[in-house]
Amino acid sequence: MGNDFVEADAGARLRFFAFLLLILVFVMFWDSFVSLMIPDDLFLSYDTLKVDVKKAGEQSFWVWLVIAFISWTLAAYIMRIAIRVIRSRQWPAPGMKMPFRMQVYRGRKAKYLGVSIGVVAMLLFIKPIISLYAVARFSLSSMF
Repeated sequence: MGNDFVEADAGARLRFFAFLLLILVFVMFWDSFVSLMIPDDLFLSYDTLKVDVKKAGEQSFWVWLVIAFISWTLAAYIMRIAIRVIRSRQWPAPGMKMPFRMQVYRGRKAKYLGVSIGVVAMLLFIKPIISLYAVARFSLSSMF
């Protein structure tokens, strides 16, 4: 009995490389992204310290809210994949297009892969909640 393989799909490969390019651009412009959250000229004088901290807290809250929305969307998509893998007991799930040629795993190994993908999705869902709580607490405490 030979191993089964799922052949590569050109469209999936294009989406995969576009996603990698998006991550690369995000990493390259990380400093600019951080300066959106906390401006460089934040603590110039003691008189405007309270106003500037409040402004920085509000800015960082909205930026983290956008990051949380992106993370929750990605978590929902990854959880959908995990559910499909666990139900079908096959990795990759039937009908999934892969960017590269991939061996098909069935049975217990596929179930464990599906569960581990589900754990990653849960972490992607929980992490922004903790971060948003911390940022909201900072921005509220800086108002007083």
